[in-house]
Amino acid sequence: MNNSEFFKNFFMERQDYHRKIQEIICQRRYVIFYGCGIVFPSVLNLWREVFDRDVDFVCDADREKWGKIFYGVKCISPSELLEMAKESAVFITAGNLPGIYRELKEKGIHSCYSLYDYDIRFGKMPEYNMPETFEKLLLVRDMLSDAKSVKVFDTIMKRIFQGDPDPGLMDSIYEGQQYFAEDIISLSNSESFADVGVYDGDTVREFLKYTKGNFENIYAFELCRSNYEKLVENVAGLLGAEKISCINKGCWDSLQEIKYSEELSASAVGKGENTGIVDRMDHILSGKAVTFIKMDIEGAEMNALRGAENIIRTQKPKMAICVYHDLRHFYEVPLYLKSLVPQYKIYFRHHTRSCYETVCYATI
Repeated sequence: MNNSEFFKNFFMERQDYHRKIQEIICQRRYVIFYGCGIVFPSVLNLWREVFDRDVDFVCDADREKWGKIFYGVKCISPSELLEMAKESAVFITAGNLPGIYRELKEKGIHSCYSLYDYDIRFGKMPEYNMPETFEKLLLVRDMLSDAKSVKVFDTIMKRIFQGDPDPGLMDSIYEGQQYFAEDIISLSNSESFADVGVYDGDTVREFLKYTKGNFENIYAFELCRSNYEKLVENVAGLLGAEKISCINKGCWDSLQEIKYSEELSASAVGKGENTGIVDRMDHILSGKAVTFIKMDIEGAEMNALRGAENIIRTQKPKMAICVYHDLRHFYEVPLYLKSLVPQYKIYFRHHTRSCYETVCYATI
């Protein structure tokens, strides 16, 4: 079977996730999410956009959360969960999915399921049912530069299209060193790093570790004002702080004011009560050298890449772009980068044990 036939089976045998989940929740009195951390609000928000039935409870091992209300949902203890387990459908909304799944099964909770953003987003994107999408995905698969990238890509497509229930599926492709995968990214002593979606400076600190503090410049972009204030405070004490520019703007394909949410960890740009300024990286860094671009901006990656078109075309920087926020980005990001710089080699790596932190890398 050639690559085209092999991959076509994924597309032709795709599953209706919404129907599958709907069947599960219709058979149970309670719908319970397990895990009340950073993953929970984004998955809950997507769930409420798609399903008519709300979540009854969220369960967490942290006793400080028991009895409290999070985003309109009461948090219960594991012992309370056990009492209502036979009447419940439990969906795991935590980063350590395989570990929690095993723990719940050992406690006799058999109606528990992995729940990825993929499962909810898939039904919202009719283009994933179109032959043109299959052709684009196949094109991306064929351009990948190593076997590890193909395995990552195939594993994710297997979950997206076929609903593989194995809770360890994503764990099978997990590896560390996010954004700095040593078998792909080689850093010199003269890097100019554009960190887009820098949060409070965590990636900046990683960059300094990998470069041992030897670099030319860091341009740290953070749209969220509260995160930006933490960033400025954290950067002040770092080695080479005088070469780190903190920029309270988001990267986009035009200059404008935009809304954003500080609560949601996914699809945060374009929603919420907060406002900030976004602009083209080509404008903000006009004339400045850029050797490495990292982006993790909650689904705005394609807008930001279009706004950095000139920098990418002319300087051909190393790229590390998150693609997990939007299923379309699994083909849009690599195809766009390749269109700007045909010499780019394209890679995929996955950096969590759940569905988050899949990164498309591009290097010369």
